[in-house]
Amino acid sequence: MLQKIYGFHAVTARIKQNAPTVSCVWLNKSRLDKRMQQLIDILKHHKIKHAFCSVEELHKMVENDVSHQGVVAEVEYIKLDTDIDSILDKIDNNNQKAHILILDGITDPHNLGACFRVADASGVHAIIAAKDNSAPINAAVAKASSGAAENIPYITVTNLARTITHLQERGIWIIGTSDKADYNLYDKKLDLNMPLAWVMGSEGKGMRQNITQKCDFLISIPMHGIVSSLNISVAAGICLYETLRQRRMF
Repeated sequence: MLQKIYGFHAVTARIKQNAPTVSCVWLNKSRLDKRMQQLIDILKHHKIKHAFCSVEELHKMVENDVSHQGVVAEVEYIKLDTDIDSILDKIDNNNQKAHILILDGITDPHNLGACFRVADASGVHAIIAAKDNSAPINAAVAKASSGAAENIPYITVTNLARTITHLQERGIWIIGTSDKADYNLYDKKLDLNMPLAWVMGSEGKGMRQNITQKCDFLISIPMHGIVSSLNISVAAGICLYETLRQRRMF
């Protein structure tokens, strides 16, 4: 199955990861800057078919009002492992500690793409979200993630609360983020050197009540200015990298 991705980062990332899956790339014939020339050189190096067309033709290839930057590619769909137990078994077999991100109610594709980007950078094994009221993986997510959406399994489940219970049964601690938490992220009592999954809710509504109740404990991110909350990808990055920091201390 073929799909389209767009933008310099998303297209070059796919070429670096798996060049044979890129069937064709269309380029804006009016854009002849250094960045475009570098991409053309990469395409020639990998012997990837490419063609030049007008910006109007590029607009027709993708969703309305997206910033394709003059680059659209047709690529093979890469199916990642989406079986939770299979992923957890691989983690155990590699003697690793689970590092999972659970998203509750993230519907904006740019926010989801940014979460993929920070999750990939911080070594997250998988992202889990509910099938309903969650953004799907599409070209906009791929572009915002700079290719990370094709490297991390994105598991959508029918019942998020039930999935959290299953993770707990597999020995994974569930940590939710909430401004009403008793502990903050930098509390000395917070030990992140264990198999865990972070749960993040939407910036406005936060986690749903039934998901909050499923968490083993809740933490807050200290806020010292006039803003009351952070963008979901920023909050995720802070928590995921604090996990890495603590684990490296051990």
